[in-house]
Amino acid sequence: MSTEGSASEKQWYWSKKSSDERNGPVGQEQLEELAEGGNLEREDLVWHEGFDDWKKAGSVEEIEELFASPPPLPNDQSDEKAGQPPTLPQSESESREVYDTKADVEGNIKVSKYVTTNAQRELVLRETEKQLRNICDSVTENRDGFNISGIANTFGSINRSASGTVTVSEKGERYLVRAGINYTTSWAFWILVIILITTSIFWLLPIGFYFYHKKIVRREIKQAFDEVQVLLDT
Repeated sequence: MSTEGSASEKQWYWSKKSSDERNGPVGQEQLEELAEGGNLEREDLVWHEGFDDWKKAGSVEEIEELFASPPPLPNDQSDEKAGQPPTLPQSESESREVYDTKADVEGNIKVSKYVTTNAQRELVLRETEKQLRNICDSVTENRDGFNISGIANTFGSINRSASGTVTVSEKGERYLVRAGINYTTSWAFWILVIILITTSIFWLLPIGFYFYHKKIVRREIKQAFDEVQVLLDT
């Protein structure tokens, strides 16, 4: 096996522990691919010009993390399960999407979603903020998350007002993202009702739009939370 790398990167040679054959040179990226594909194992030998002698792959700093052992099984696991991944806790094996829970937030529209990720809370906050800015006129940060207003505004939303808070809290290996939205009528709603009250049925239009747009606000928040999970998964 012979793969030429760039002149500026380390050139690695490797040998299977059960063989005297020397392979290489390969670049760092190719070496990692060998390890990830199982063609290079912890006990196999590697060398580059910075080494005095051959070293076991599992002891080399640049690639040792590729040979990290899986976490030990819980103490109550039986011997026949050795080598198998640990069983997920019940809360983790449930659906990741949890909507409309009794979230500890104020408002007459409440949306909540568990986001599963190994990322730090700061990254979850930034991705959440990015999605909120796509649907809100105003997003300002507070201690627990964000204050938002002007949610999913269109021409038809002139007769309603939607503002509230979004919080991000850590729950074990997951994050609970919650929105509490105060959805109310606007001054334009009452003006339209008063103007149209003398007509036969047209005064019902602002009422219909009010309830229709409540569904839109809820849907947009849900989709924003879904997109946070998608971005963190990529």
